[in-house]
Amino acid sequence: MQVIVNDILINYQVIESKKDFNILFIHGWADNIKGQKDFIHKLSSLGNVYALDLPGFGDSQAPERDLTILDFAKYVNEFCRKIKLDKINLLIGHSNGGAIAIKGLMSHEIKADKLILLAASGVRDAYKSKVSLLRVISKTGKALSSPLPSEMKYKLRKKLYKSVGSDMLIAEHMQGTFKNIVAEDLQNDASQLDLPTLLIYGENDDMTPPKYGLMYHELIKGSIIEIVGQAGHFVQRDQPEITLNLIKDFIK
Repeated sequence: MQVIVNDILINYQVIESKKDFNILFIHGWADNIKGQKDFIHKLSSLGNVYALDLPGFGDSQAPERDLTILDFAKYVNEFCRKIKLDKINLLIGHSNGGAIAIKGLMSHEIKADKLILLAASGVRDAYKSKVSLLRVISKTGKALSSPLPSEMKYKLRKKLYKSVGSDMLIAEHMQGTFKNIVAEDLQNDASQLDLPTLLIYGENDDMTPPKYGLMYHELIKGSIIEIVGQAGHFVQRDQPEITLNLIKDFIK
C-alpha cells in the first residue's frame, strides 16, 4: 500500500488481526519492510502491525533534502495521521528505527503506550565531538568516491559504520542525511523518556553492542534490558522465537 506523506510517496504494510492492539514497527538504516517481513509477520500474532518504508528506503520516495532524526520522526507522525492510526499500543524500533522512536517520543511527534528498542543506535560518545566525527565521515566519504577496488571501499564503509555505532549500511543517495544522523547523540533524549521500555540487544552485535543497551538502560527509568545469546545486530532475525517471547512477556 502507498500514501502521500509531506509530498512524497510512502510505501507501507498493514497486517490486521482480531486483537485490539496496535503495533508500529520502524526499520533501521538502509533496511525496509521487505527485509523485516518474517519479523513483521511474527508480530502479527500479537496484534495489528503497521510498518512503513522510511523516506528514501525500500519502495518509498527519497526526500529532496537531507533529513535529521527528528525529520524522520515527523514523517512517522504524519504517516500515522494519514492512515488514521490514532493509537499505538506498542512502538518497536530497530537500530536507527530505535533512534527515531526515542526522538519521536521525546519530541511528542510519536505517542505510544510501550516501547521496544531492538539494537537501538544513537549512542555516539565514541567520538569526542561532532567535529571529529564529521571529519572522519568526510575523509572516508572521499576515499569511497576515489577509484579504489570495490572490496577496499566495502571495508572502509564497514569500518565507518561500525565506528559510529549503527547499522549504517550503504545508502549512497542519503549521504547528507547519514551525516546528520551520526552526528547526533540521543542519550539525553533517552533520559527524558517515561514509558515502559524493553531493550533487546544481541550479545555478538558489533554495530550497536550490548554496552550501548546498558547505557540506555541506565538512562531510561524503569526500563528492562535483555541480552540475547548467539545473536548479532539483527537479533530478531538471529533469534526470532526468543525475541518474540521476550516481547510477549513484556506486553502481558
